[in-house]
Amino acid sequence: MSLTMKLRHHLLWILLALSMILWPSHAVEAETTQNTPNAQAAPSDSITDQLATIVNDMKELQDKKTALTKEIKAERDDAHKQELEESLTRTNTQLKEYTALFEKIALGGIDTSRFDTPAKQAIQQVDDYDWQKELVQIAQPVFAEMKKITDAPRKRDVLRLEQKEIDERLSMLDKGLATFAQINLAELPETAQKNLKDIEAGWQNLHKELERERKLVVIKLDELTTKEGFTTRLYKGAWSFMTGRGLLLLITIATLSGLMYLFNRFLVFIEKREKNNISIQWRVFILLYQIITTLVAVLVTLMILYSSGDMVLFGIAILIILAFLVTSRNSIPKYFTKTRIFLNIGQAREGERVIYNDLPWKISRINLYTVYLTNPLLENGTVRLTIDHLNNMISRPVKMDETWFPTVVGDVIYLNGTQYKVMRQTPEYVYLTSSGTEIIYPSKDFIKDKVLNVSYGYYISTELSLNYAAINGDIDAVITTLQEALNARIQAENPDAHKAIKSLTIDFNRIDEQNNAVFLIAFSMGSFATDYRGSIIRLAQRCAVKTAQEHNWSLKTIRTFSIDESKPSQ
Repeated sequence: MSLTMKLRHHLLWILLALSMILWPSHAVEAETTQNTPNAQAAPSDSITDQLATIVNDMKELQDKKTALTKEIKAERDDAHKQELEESLTRTNTQLKEYTALFEKIALGGIDTSRFDTPAKQAIQQVDDYDWQKELVQIAQPVFAEMKKITDAPRKRDVLRLEQKEIDERLSMLDKGLATFAQINLAELPETAQKNLKDIEAGWQNLHKELERERKLVVIKLDELTTKEGFTTRLYKGAWSFMTGRGLLLLITIATLSGLMYLFNRFLVFIEKREKNNISIQWRVFILLYQIITTLVAVLVTLMILYSSGDMVLFGIAILIILAFLVTSRNSIPKYFTKTRIFLNIGQAREGERVIYNDLPWKISRINLYTVYLTNPLLENGTVRLTIDHLNNMISRPVKMDETWFPTVVGDVIYLNGTQYKVMRQTPEYVYLTSSGTEIIYPSKDFIKDKVLNVSYGYYISTELSLNYAAINGDIDAVITTLQEALNARIQAENPDAHKAIKSLTIDFNRIDEQNNAVFLIAFSMGSFATDYRGSIIRLAQRCAVKTAQEHNWSLKTIRTFSIDESKPSQ
């Protein structure tokens, strides 16, 4: 699924990469064509001079070959004869190279080695089909082009190294011959003089051979040396690329981009029409649509490159696509997992509840490549994720009374014993205020802490201890009297607080160690009654004390308990 999008993106990168790879080849072609001495643009007198020089060297080599042949026939010493034969072999090699170079320059610098093999044999195909050989045949134009790009620089490097080696040998030989020339032969016996003359003749011949080799290397190097400036070569290479493969790549990229745009616009159009459709049939259609459009884009790209007849571009595209498919095979299980998620048959499904970053979310939409999570109680409570994030998530169906966050904006809470008011709450932070001070709390930590939300109601209670003997053990009468007195007193002094009371409960709790009867007075407050939390309990305690005095109950103690939240009904 995401493989299709990756492949479509890779097509564009393939074409851009081809343009970067193949541009230098046009520059090399221009350089090779323009800078060889046998090119049509080269002056004819330069070719004539080179041919004359080569002919003179060939004549010297031919004379040397004839002389060496005679010496070998007349020589009786096997060791010396072997040396002469080695010298003859080197001479023949040089003569062969000069002959080939003479022919090449005379023919305008064409590659004469290409005519050594019959045309039918050069293009002969193997009868038995072998996919590996076929793949090599497809890739052959690519590697041939790469070789062509680097051929001239590699040859120049080899020739420069060869020239350096010859120069070093000539330098050493010049020093040796200079020392040899300082020897006074007249002071030596005739035998020694003859030996020294033979040695001198051999090394002088070697010196001439090295000079001829160096001259041959210089000529070859001159053929490969650039005669034009960098700007001219760059201009010619760029123009050759733009009018050749560059134009073809531009047409291919434009066609592929147009196809992808039309395919995506049509997909957006049908998705808008089927916005609320989450059926398995619809998802299968979207999946098949992406696969088919990707295959069409690949085939169109290959067809354009193939129809152009440029097998280099076609071969590079085939190789890159094959390399992408081979490298993607280890990811096939992941693609199947993503496909199951998109088809809504995975562990996490659309419309269900998941936990992400320790917060509850609803999977509102599963698209082909993205997933949208929403939390209705958070500001900007929509998160867009890639479909990979659902691989390790497990969702469950959502009930109507699910709590998505402990609070909403405007709620009054107790956190670590301090009262706060919620000002904002986002997927990242909850903004609280207390006595004019703002506190920013991470949302995932906020939901983990014991937050007491009193905005939707709470319980508050107080204990009243009366002497058991003073009430004559009439517990029911005390409860009734306190109930009536508290209701009447609160309604009279604070009508708004009385309206916020959901229920007032007075009940007997226990007999303590001092033989006192302990009564529990509890208020159940309604929603948004946090303003009466302190006043209602103080009013209740004052009323209880006054009622005890009126009925001569011996009041022992009175104390307030902590409040508890009352969960809102949803």
